[in-house]
Amino acid sequence: MTHFLKTDTVNNFIGFIVSLSESIRKKKLSDPCHESETLTSICSVLDTLFNWIDEIPPIQQAGRFGNYAYRDWYDRLLAQSEALMLNFLPEDLKCSTVELVPYFTDSFGNSIRLDYGTGHEVNFTAWLYCLAKIGLLKEEDYQAVVSRVFINQFPLCDFSIFVVFF
Repeated sequence: MTHFLKTDTVNNFIGFIVSLSESIRKKKLSDPCHESETLTSICSVLDTLFNWIDEIPPIQQAGRFGNYAYRDWYDRLLAQSEALMLNFLPEDLKCSTVELVPYFTDSFGNSIRLDYGTGHEVNFTAWLYCLAKIGLLKEEDYQAVVSRVFINQFPLCDFSIFVVFF
């Protein structure tokens, strides 16, 4: 781990996070910003995940920790993640799903432990970083990445899934 923390990969990833932060500094989430076709597609993917919440009702169960219906939602995520990625990946990048899908699916909690935490948030950020590294997200997209994508992903995990399912 010590060696990894000193690599260019870590520095570039942190640089990506700083760039996202800088892109939104002194701006409101509601401010107009550039929204590329890829960014619109990512928001559509998140909308699909929100819709699944309505389609998979919570299970009546005793206990206050984690509703087991989340596991059905997560199973659907696992089954359909590659198709969701293929909807917006150009033909020459479709093979990248082998790298993208694990980051994406690990962004939405753990279906065994029924939990969500900072590691899952990092996976979502890593997924976006990968999209930037392969050229799908450009620097002019960064403000919208924060104000349109993160603003939709975090409520999906922190509120919608966990209030409905947990």
